Amino acid sequence: MATDVLIQKAIRSDFANATVVTIAHRINTIIDYDKILVMQDGQVAEYDTPQILLQDPLSIFYSLVGESGASAQ
Repeated sequence: MATDVLIQKAIRSDFANATVVTIAHRINTIIDYDKILVMQDGQVAEYDTPQILLQDPLSIFYSLVGESGASAQ
C-alpha cells in the first residue's frame, strides 16, 4: 500500500496537466479522477465524472464504490 500511495502522489503531481489512463482495481486509486470509464463485458457501460456517476444509485460505479467502502471525497 505504501508504494501505491507514492505512485498515486506522483501521478497526481507530475502528470497533473496530462491525460492519464489508469486501469484500476481499487476505487481509491481513481475516485478523484476527472472522468471514469466503466467497462462491462468488453463494452463501455458508463463514462462521466465520478460525481455524476455517484448521483445515480443504478450506476455500476456507484455500486462498486459502495461495495468497496471507498469515500467519494
